[in-house]
Amino acid sequence: CWRVWGERYNYFATPNDAQIFYDELAYSILNQACVPNSPQWFNTGLHEVYGITGKPQGHYYVDPFDNELKKSTSAYERPQPHACFILSVEDDLVNEGGIMDLWVREARIFKYGSGVGTNYSSIRGDGEKLSGGGTSSGLMSFLKIGDRAAGAIKSGGTTRRAAKMVCLDLDHPEIENFVNWKVGEEDKVAALIAAGYPSDYEGEAYKTVSGQNSNNSVRIPNSFFKALDTDGDWELKGRSNGKVMKTIKARELWKQINHAAWKCADPGTQYDTTINEWHTCPEGGPIRASNPCVTADTLVATHKGLERIGDLVGESRGIKSFDNKMHWVEKIFANGNKPVYQLKTKSGYSLNLTADHLVYTLNRGDVPANELSKDDRIQLVKGEFGMETMGGENLAQLAGLLVGDGCITHLNEKDAEGNIRRVAFLNMSKDEKTILEWANTQLNKLRPVLGEHNKKGNVSDTGTTLRINVGSPGILSIFEKVAVLDKGSENKQFKDFIFVLSKKEQAAVIRGLFTADGYVANYGDKSQYISLDSVSLELLKQVQIILLNFGIKAKIYENRRAGKLTSFLPDGKGDYKEYPVKEIHSLRISRSSRIIFEDEIGFMEESYKSAQLKKLNVEIATYLDQLSDDILSLEFLGNQDVFDLTESETSHFVANGIAVHNCSEYMFLDNTACNLASVNLRRFFEESDNSFDVKGFEHTCRLWTVVLEISVLMAQFPSKEVAQLSYDYRTLGLGYANLGSMLMVSGIPYDSDEARGIAGAITAIMTGVAYTTSAEMAGFLGAFARYEDNKQHMLRVMRNHRAAAYDAQEVYEGIEIKPQGINAKYCPDYLLTAAIKAWDEAVQLGEKNGYRNAQTTVIAPTGTIGLVMDCDTTGVEPDFALVK
Repeated sequence: CWRVWGERYNYFATPNDAQIFYDELAYSILNQACVPNSPQWFNTGLHEVYGITGKPQGHYYVDPFDNELKKSTSAYERPQPHACFILSVEDDLVNEGGIMDLWVREARIFKYGSGVGTNYSSIRGDGEKLSGGGTSSGLMSFLKIGDRAAGAIKSGGTTRRAAKMVCLDLDHPEIENFVNWKVGEEDKVAALIAAGYPSDYEGEAYKTVSGQNSNNSVRIPNSFFKALDTDGDWELKGRSNGKVMKTIKARELWKQINHAAWKCADPGTQYDTTINEWHTCPEGGPIRASNPCVTADTLVATHKGLERIGDLVGESRGIKSFDNKMHWVEKIFANGNKPVYQLKTKSGYSLNLTADHLVYTLNRGDVPANELSKDDRIQLVKGEFGMETMGGENLAQLAGLLVGDGCITHLNEKDAEGNIRRVAFLNMSKDEKTILEWANTQLNKLRPVLGEHNKKGNVSDTGTTLRINVGSPGILSIFEKVAVLDKGSENKQFKDFIFVLSKKEQAAVIRGLFTADGYVANYGDKSQYISLDSVSLELLKQVQIILLNFGIKAKIYENRRAGKLTSFLPDGKGDYKEYPVKEIHSLRISRSSRIIFEDEIGFMEESYKSAQLKKLNVEIATYLDQLSDDILSLEFLGNQDVFDLTESETSHFVANGIAVHNCSEYMFLDNTACNLASVNLRRFFEESDNSFDVKGFEHTCRLWTVVLEISVLMAQFPSKEVAQLSYDYRTLGLGYANLGSMLMVSGIPYDSDEARGIAGAITAIMTGVAYTTSAEMAGFLGAFARYEDNKQHMLRVMRNHRAAAYDAQEVYEGIEIKPQGINAKYCPDYLLTAAIKAWDEAVQLGEKNGYRNAQTTVIAPTGTIGLVMDCDTTGVEPDFALVK
């Protein structure tokens, strides 16, 4: 089967090469030198050799011919050869990607003899609030259901018991219950056995309790060990809002973990920080972190202007980054429904995002939103202008005047077609008569263009103000394309069309708005600024973003009336009267930004405000207004649909004027799969002289790396996400077995420096040769699809592996805790030389070609396939008994 698929997709130069490949594989398997994982034995070749198809089971695959994601039409035409799947789960009960859907995906995996692991940290804890009211029953209740489901598939499946890994982050609010889950269940089993029930694993005692179908692990970051060293506290945080639900002593939690592991062998520990430091594809997201994103209304700076990310799903765009350059992006995507927070700066810039979304700061680089402090300063970035037009600068300026001092009113009468008549009014003070006359002239010029040759407007005097009005549906439609004008003053706002206008027309709209509603303030030595007041906070926020396009920083002051909602105003009869008023907000431009405002936008020349600004800027010097701002707050908003994109060159984009890190649509390990093969080390060990056949081992590793790569090509997967990501990253899992046996027959103690030196060298040879082979395949077939996104990171990890082979502690890059390299004192020279050579070649060829696979090796437990190869020990484990 591997030969057939390899030939089909040009993995061999000639038919003779394909035959040699087949012959060497047959020898390798028959000689028990290396075999694939169990699902390959169960599924691979059933269609190619026997013509078995089977009813489709809801699997998907990516077709290498056209790179399109497709649904499988049978159970075995494309097999499920992957042994290990890592699936994500959302904090959702019944929708796709949620808890119940996870068990359907798991069933597809278990049915064909594979195993699955999931980090459940996104599931809210017991007592957390639900969006529909009430509180959650908690993570543990769902884990018990999933455990029973896995057990049922074990009983009714065709091959072997379900293999299920459950992971949980150490700050989950139910971490203590999770850690002690199996401890309590083991106590129940002991009581049942004492009462006379059978003690075997398949007996009634174990069948009665929960937690027996999964291996549990906790994800521990370095920060926990720092708290442990200082006898500090450890915070457990809610999943829905990120707030601290409980604080415990780090040492108490560590004691519980150790006691549970001693009593029932669970939980295992996974060192989160270290795992991510050795992650080859961090641009795909951190390994098992929640996937950071922003909300649909976020304005992203693109080559077409500012566009809402929610409108760009599936599109390609030039995306502006914090380097002020455009970078082409192919992937803009929806990313589920997640808890969202509003990040706000002191000047009023804001962004709705997930708590873990990285925000670029000038003082600390990229920082998760929920770890920002008031000492952090974020970078603001000029946006981008579009190419659209609303008919010229004069019309744009007229629209700005109308947004500032006008409105559209619905009359209680109908036109000839039966439609409600609507009229736009523009009211201004009498000292701004020249501006109204200009506006009236522009409207009269526009009428003939719209076929209204016999209509002409004029400026009218209302007694206290001057007014022009227009009821032409054609003219109104032009203004309504850019703004909402008929919903009242507090609901005035621009429509998204303004964000894709040309630079000249955006400037004209803002010029008209400031001319109508803005003013110049000069308080001498105290302060000087340009101000725009409005009862519509949303309008001011939009203006703030547009001004940033020009490099103008503005600050918003909310609720200037501080709750006082009445005011004495002219009553139109020469007197004053107390009237109800709405809350008002102010946008102010100061420092060097007022200079830029005059140069790029300004007031209309017909307005006295233009002369005021020129006078201010000439007479009073200012200092530079940096495009940066301090953090003010982060407030929880609730759950919303969220989105993200993949920008591969700088890994950043501009969202609402704020520089943020892009986090890609996927996490490297979530929703990916790995197919395994294990080399039997005893077949390469010569007992007569305690030597290891390096050449034979290298050749076998090279051969089986190709087998596993072809297995990615031919596979089908239990969901769309897993199919796409496994195709994009092409992760492999070459490993070995019988290490403990080899050390035993050589007379070397398992727990010794010599054993660690030999094991380290053999592992380095295997992994180095696998990556070299992967780089060689990349030279002919191309690197994995996400390689360019992650190139710098993957090469860094490869160099760190090489540093470990050299045991060069001083050259590690980006590593907080440096690993133990191969100690030359305890490693045979020929093994050390081979290990160094393997990694020199892996790095050199990878720098040239890239890599075909994001990951190539995994040391698996090798339970079933260890039996196939007659191994005395599995994986890296020692021999557990002399008599078995």
